[in-house]
Amino acid sequence: MLSVLTSTVAPVFGIVLVGVWLRNRDILDPGALSRIALYALSPALIFSSIARSTVPISELALVAAGVVSLMICLYVIGMVVGAVLTTTDEGRAAYLLSTVFMNSGNYGLPIILFAFGEDGFAIGVLYFVTQSFLTNTAGAYVASRGAARPREALSNVLRVPALYAAALALPFPLLGVTPPDWLLRPVALLGQAAIPLLLLILGSQLTLHLRREHLQVSAGALATRLLLSPLIAAGLAWTLGFRTETAAVFVVQSAMPTAVFTIVLSLEFGADTDLLAGIVAYATLLSVMTLSILIPLVS
Repeated sequence: MLSVLTSTVAPVFGIVLVGVWLRNRDILDPGALSRIALYALSPALIFSSIARSTVPISELALVAAGVVSLMICLYVIGMVVGAVLTTTDEGRAAYLLSTVFMNSGNYGLPIILFAFGEDGFAIGVLYFVTQSFLTNTAGAYVASRGAARPREALSNVLRVPALYAAALALPFPLLGVTPPDWLLRPVALLGQAAIPLLLLILGSQLTLHLRREHLQVSAGALATRLLLSPLIAAGLAWTLGFRTETAAVFVVQSAMPTAVFTIVLSLEFGADTDLLAGIVAYATLLSVMTLSILIPLVS
């Protein structure tokens, strides 16, 4: 546990803390950096990772199926538990957002890269791409309790460059070839800049605050996101017949804290933003401990 903490989790969280410090000093502009990450660095990272992947395509398809299955399970559980712990539609929407949608991107991908190397990272990227698609579609419906317009939700998804990067990269491992150096080298160089930038952005968006009336529902959400989710993922990995390394990456990605992007959805569609912001911050903080325990277990 200690070696994983010092070699994998602590370096990642250290960069997050730098992002917190930069925000408090009014040095970092998260809006501008987010656009750079969204439209340039993240697509480059996804393209270079998938295009160079040696993971069989059939295995990648299983990962996508596993992500969809996991999120359906978490949604059903969240509907039941959220109805018990919260009394308002806004609170139930926030509870669902906090438990169903994990931060498999700007927090999960660096952890996966440090813990499992390049091949594991390619699996983690596909997990992130699948979840990103679901977050931008199903997440909008969850946040609005069904009030989002289908055309608008689909339009938002089609503007996410990561989806196109993944689609362009998939033919290379499918055909068993690698992109030419003139294409892969500059794209891979851009992708290398994505990891530290995404962590700085995450740090700039964290705020530790939790109201007394939120304690019970927050505790339930944290337990579901950090403990129950990886247990369900382990069962799905066994059921779907994942390889050992694929199962390990799948379970660890499923144990990531709540996605910061859920706060954006909450503000846009009217969920309880105060409740959600507290859960995001404390889930990220507690994940330092939970991931340090989980990674050696699955490795």
